[in-house]
Amino acid sequence: MLDNSEKLSRREFLKAAGIVTGGVALGSLSLLTACQEGAGVTRVPSSTVTPLVPTTIPAGEVYVPPDTYPPLLSERYGCKAGVAADRWYTPDHIWVLEIEGDRVVLGITDKMQEITNNVTILRNMYKEGDIVRKGAIFAAIEAWKLNTDLITPVSGKILQLNHEIEAIPRMINTFPYSYGWLAVVQLTNSQELEELIGPGYYAYLQAVDIPLIVPPMRF
Repeated sequence: MLDNSEKLSRREFLKAAGIVTGGVALGSLSLLTACQEGAGVTRVPSSTVTPLVPTTIPAGEVYVPPDTYPPLLSERYGCKAGVAADRWYTPDHIWVLEIEGDRVVLGITDKMQEITNNVTILRNMYKEGDIVRKGAIFAAIEAWKLNTDLITPVSGKILQLNHEIEAIPRMINTFPYSYGWLAVVQLTNSQELEELIGPGYYAYLQAVDIPLIVPPMRF
């Protein structure tokens, strides 16, 4: 365990991992675990992609995560961290769950909570009713291994924040895909969802061994 004096900032963590060159961070935290497409690697045809179906939460109702945990892609490609099969992802380890009424739920992935280790503080940069733009810092977490900013992958109005994890932030580590959710956003540009990657491809980015078959980004 690191004490406060030993905590690394996101930039220091990237530098320690050897992916900061010339003062510029190369890519994202996904590079810590990504594998490269090598010779002989083939790609799954796009026709095999199964569209994700929005979770049924009628518009206007408060989001409450289900008691049952979402289905996981267990150890796909040798990836030990859980990857929920019912949502979209960013290479920066943010998940986006579609619910009805052009709304999405945001949270961090099992891989992110593993990288940061025990989350001790969550700081929301916005409040309910605020408008957030894609690429903005919507929250920040402090943890034993890494303090990092969380970048929103979509634009919209913040409808809900999970205030329970402000009081008990370690729920993010224990239940990253359910009770550890962060925010509900009403989308203003649903086409931004098309830029996210699918659960199969997100699992591929964490592959321990380079798979012979590489999924399309929306798989």
